[in-house]
Amino acid sequence: MAAMIELNKVFTKNNILKAMNDDSKIKSYVTSLGLNHYDTFESLYKVLTDNYRSEYVYKNTLFNKLLLGKHNLNTTSALVELPIGDSIADFVLFNGSATVYEIKTELDSLERLKTQLKNYYKAFDLVYVVISEQHLKSAWTLLESSPVGIIVLTPKMTLSTKKKATPYTEALDKNIWFSILRKYEFEKVIESYYGFLPKTNDFKYYDACKELFLKIDRVLLYKMFLSCLKNRNFNKYSNKEIKVLPESLRSLVYFSKFSKTDYIKLIRFLNL
Repeated sequence: MAAMIELNKVFTKNNILKAMNDDSKIKSYVTSLGLNHYDTFESLYKVLTDNYRSEYVYKNTLFNKLLLGKHNLNTTSALVELPIGDSIADFVLFNGSATVYEIKTELDSLERLKTQLKNYYKAFDLVYVVISEQHLKSAWTLLESSPVGIIVLTPKMTLSTKKKATPYTEALDKNIWFSILRKYEFEKVIESYYGFLPKTNDFKYYDACKELFLKIDRVLLYKMFLSCLKNRNFNKYSNKEIKVLPESLRSLVYFSKFSKTDYIKLIRFLNL
């Protein structure tokens, strides 16, 4: 288990940057496997998918099979680790709508799931849990009569939908939307709707913005809210720029805020 935990750490931004600077750990893997850099990452990732399906494996699978497979980067974007109330959404996909994917790996329990889902429905109307097969019976018992969808990551690394999510809008909360948006985002919403921003001192500005924000029609505001979040990562990379990378590194590069300089270094490091 300790060896798998260490291997999982390879797939982090810091370790990839170290690798590009001739890190000895990656060198040791390259030497022991007798592969080039590209195939070394793919081989190490295969070890993880076979033996230690971490949260990174789940997120990377969602990224490759949904964002790049079912959709594409010209129309769709995604966020990870999005704070919502006192929970953090693992993976949120933005197209014409938004879908939350809450991950429960083989290493996780379902103990906090009900609380997490309650928080997610305050922000978004479509939610799935993505689980291992070992959690399916418990998840089904817990969620059978709810709008939550269930997806299983199979042993063959496919995503199998066991229960389709249905939209649920009753819990949507404008206050939560406002808390999720960054200052420039809620300002964009307010200025777009009203044609102006509140003129007040710094101490009162936040509350004045919130008051205007909360007065906007909920249906329209939800669309504007989703647009703001979609734009955080939209057009960050082209399909070609991401798909040229090994599948094992695609979500890491997309979500880790790699600079263009770092991206070019990585391409060279992988001999692409």
